Amino acid sequence: MQTKGQSCLTRSHGKLDNGIMSQRFESQFEAGDKTELFFQEWRAPQENGVVLITHGLAEHSECYDHVAKAITEMGWSVMAWDLRGHGRSEGKRGYVGQFSDYISDHKQMIEIANREKSEGTPLVLLGHSMGGLITLLTSLQLPKGSFQGLALSSPALGYAIDVPMWKDKFARLATKYFPTVTLHNELDYENLTHDSEFLESFPKDTLRHDKISPNIYLGMIEGFDEVFGKKDQISGPIFFQIAGHDKVVDSLKSKQLYEELQISEKRLEIYADSYHEIYNDFERETCFKDLKNFLGSIK
Repeated sequence: MQTKGQSCLTRSHGKLDNGIMSQRFESQFEAGDKTELFFQEWRAPQENGVVLITHGLAEHSECYDHVAKAITEMGWSVMAWDLRGHGRSEGKRGYVGQFSDYISDHKQMIEIANREKSEGTPLVLLGHSMGGLITLLTSLQLPKGSFQGLALSSPALGYAIDVPMWKDKFARLATKYFPTVTLHNELDYENLTHDSEFLESFPKDTLRHDKISPNIYLGMIEGFDEVFGKKDQISGPIFFQIAGHDKVVDSLKSKQLYEELQISEKRLEIYADSYHEIYNDFERETCFKDLKNFLGSIK
């Protein structure tokens, strides 16, 4: 199957999950610079629409297997991709040439999702953390009708992590002279969830990494400013799902953006007892229920 532009899609296999009859596939496509990017699909038997998931820094699409299964039980298919430098996609771990590469890749993934979904059904873009920032930035560049809703899980609109001053200064110097260098991303697993089952699994996950490059760190800062600078261009329906105790991103910035959006189709839910990864914490069933209600409102 030939995709639009320079992308090339191949489907490697399919299987049936237990419980619900959803088909699962693994695929790849070529980005504009020939980087091979991985994505996977969970197909609901009677598709009400498609949710396209963009993961956060240092994780990958497989981290959302339980999220995808919860969504397919709602009658929606799911597609999730690995950012370049993450998971099973090509690229140095935690490195991107320029942050806008993520946006270009995301656009291609959206083209694929729109082509793959059942005709006449909606597409909702779901982004977690840095993936939420990427989702917002991409949405600002898309023509009307490319998607029908945005769902943001703990979106990165400001840092809560205390970045050492020397790392900030080094990043600003390195982006010019040592752009491919990567440093520790300051993410502490214990700040992601209260759930010991997930905490124990994170270090064993060989597809996770702990790296960040200057262009990611600084690109996110520029992205924060761009989102707020262009907030009047953000359209609904949009759903914010925010952690009550987020030690990774600044949840107050998410609340601020929500309050400043001059649109009627917006919704905000705060999970008071959750850390950053709300879908991996003890309130996740409530998160899924709220997401189901949002998806049910999409036309």
